[in-house]
Amino acid sequence: SIQNNRISNFNDDGHASCLTSYSSHTILIEHNECWNSVSGIFPKGAISPYGLHGFTIRYNYIHDTTKGIRMGGIGTPDSGSAADMSYVYQNLIVRSGLGAIIFLGFDSVSPARVIVANNTIDSAGSLSNTEAGGILQRPGYSGYREIRIHNNIVTNINAICQRARF
Repeated sequence: SIQNNRISNFNDDGHASCLTSYSSHTILIEHNECWNSVSGIFPKGAISPYGLHGFTIRYNYIHDTTKGIRMGGIGTPDSGSAADMSYVYQNLIVRSGLGAIIFLGFDSVSPARVIVANNTIDSAGSLSNTEAGGILQRPGYSGYREIRIHNNIVTNINAICQRARF
């Protein structure tokens, strides 16, 4: 578990983030505050054949970042197990310049089996008029599947859900 942290000022490059996990599974990330960084939270990587899976990101306050929560290389084979699903819920993401929640396909692994629900997003996408917004999916990659987005509150943004280039 990664809990109860206040982390800021990770701005070294485009991949810097307050909280990052590589090739992990069954991780709980909750009650953290992340700000003034490229990204707030960034789980990524894949362990073949299972990938990054079974994580929960909840109850975090992310503000004044370029990107709020980014997810890359997340997913599992179609095991049918609820334990393999990943969840992003009840986070508050404010003033995220490019996007609040971003799905990244890369290295032939695209995000899959993620539920994004009941988050509050405000003032996301101010850095770009055309390729930014609340919840984004990086185009040009196949394999996005079983991504469910529902019951999020989204205000003061350029677009709610869209495909964007990074």
